[in-house]
Amino acid sequence: AWCACYQTLGRAYANEMFVTEDREFVWDAVNPTPRDRGNILNITKGVGWKVVGVYFDTPFETCMERNALRPKNRRVPDKTMKDMQFRMTPPQASEGWDNIIYEKWSP
Repeated sequence: AWCACYQTLGRAYANEMFVTEDREFVWDAVNPTPRDRGNILNITKGVGWKVVGVYFDTPFETCMERNALRPKNRRVPDKTMKDMQFRMTPPQASEGWDNIIYEKWSP
């Protein structure tokens, strides 16, 4: 049910943005797997947008440290962080991206 709602609302929002505004749009989310990214890619490609993915290759330990610095009400639970790390699959051109930017973490 959530997926259908997400697609319907996302498509409606993308259509409205496409018709009424001439600017860039940023979707900021982890989306660790191709399946997780698929809906937003389908929506944006469906309205004719060029889609660029940005992948930050950051060590898990650094992610956990940064998460611990967030306000308590904005922290991601450790279990969720570990689950996302396990599921994380870097984006691939075959998913439908027009371009993918890979950023390697450096201290």
